[in-house]
This record gives sequence, structure tokens and C-alpha cells, in this order.
Amino acid sequence: MVECATVTVLVVEDDPETASVLSQLVDGQGWESRIATTAADAAAALESKVPDLVLLDVVLPDGDGRDICRAWRDAGISVPVLFVTGLTGPDEAIAAFEAGGDGFVSKPFHVDVLCAHVRALLRRRPDSRSPQLTYADLQLDVPARKVVRAGKPVRLSEREFQLLAYMVQHSERVVSRGEITVRVWDMETPPTSNVVDVCVWSLRRKIDQSFDEPLIHTVKGLGYRLGLAQAEDDL
Repeated sequence: MVECATVTVLVVEDDPETASVLSQLVDGQGWESRIATTAADAAAALESKVPDLVLLDVVLPDGDGRDICRAWRDAGISVPVLFVTGLTGPDEAIAAFEAGGDGFVSKPFHVDVLCAHVRALLRRRPDSRSPQLTYADLQLDVPARKVVRAGKPVRLSEREFQLLAYMVQHSERVVSRGEITVRVWDMETPPTSNVVDVCVWSLRRKIDQSFDEPLIHTVKGLGYRLGLAQAEDDL
């Protein structure tokens, strides 16, 4: 269970009324809210103190929230990002996930649903009580959110890190898309979209592409497996 008093949520929203609603919602859960109204303010806030989660709008006065999230990921900032936006539809959700986002909620939102999204993202972070995860030449430092394969650092988004950690914890067995959706993803992710496949593709590209031995395999009709190659993989 997440200790609410320790949770800090950065609200990045330029509309004062929406920012106030989100801030009151966060504070009402016993969490601590901070507000940034521009991309520049958000960058300064992260430099001051990295929050536990960011609620990020897409349309901001000085930038696109997806570009901001992508820049954070490129800089190694792995804080979970939940997009809260007036944009709707599966294409917009996929674009948000491809930018490194960890969840997507369209406005107008239901308060209880948004809180459930936030709790899910906080709850599904890998447990820091098991700080090191390893498989073959793959090493994960959970608290530091660092990944090394064969001595080479691998930069991942927070969502990619969560997925990889889950697959390492369940190595040598198949995990289905549905299992990933429930155990790693935000449960509200539309099951008809291909966001899981997109993230697995991105993770595989980073983890396997530059190495001789692939670790992430597709098991046709079933899901994905982290382990050494087997005959039924990638058919």
C-alpha cells in the first residue's frame, strides 16, 4: 500500500480552473500537489525536487506535453507521467505512450477514475525492497531506475522499466498482453489499442538490438517471454 503522506504529485496544467481542481483532488487524497503552468515551470520544478508522479497536459503555452515527456525520458528522468488532456481517441493515447507516458486520461474526467489511475501507477512501481533484479547479463537497479546489459547502460522510460522489471521477475514464462495490462499498465488502458505491443517493441529494441543473444521473445497467440530462445518463440 502506498503511503499517501509521502507522495508528491506535480500538476502541469495552464488552465487555472483545471489546475485548481487537480490540485484539490490530489491534496484531498492526502498527497502533496505542486502546480506548474508552463513547460519551463515544470522543468524548474523537476530540478528542484523530482515528484512521485506528474499529471501532464498536452497543450501548454510553451510546448507540447508529449515533447516535454519525450525530452524528460531522453534526459533519463523516469518519473511516472499520467497525461490528463482534452484530446481523445486511441491515436492520441498511443502517441502519449510512445512519447514515454505511463497513462492517459481524457477531460472531462471522473474524479474517482483519475485517482484510481494515480494509485495504480504508484502501486505498480517495482518494490524497492528488492533493489536488484538480474537475469543472464541483464541487471536492474530498482531504486535508481538504472538498467545495464553486458556492462552497457540502457536508458528506459519509466513504463519500459516497469515492464522490464515485471518480465524479469517472471522470467522463463509467458506473460500475456492482458496480464501486462492489469499488472503493469494502467487498468483503464483500452484493450483494443496496441500500446502494449508498442512498448514491448520499444523495450526489445533497447534491450536486444545491440546484443548477440535476444532476451525478449514473442510467443505467437500467447504473449511475451523474457528468457533464452526456445523453439516456440517468435513464430
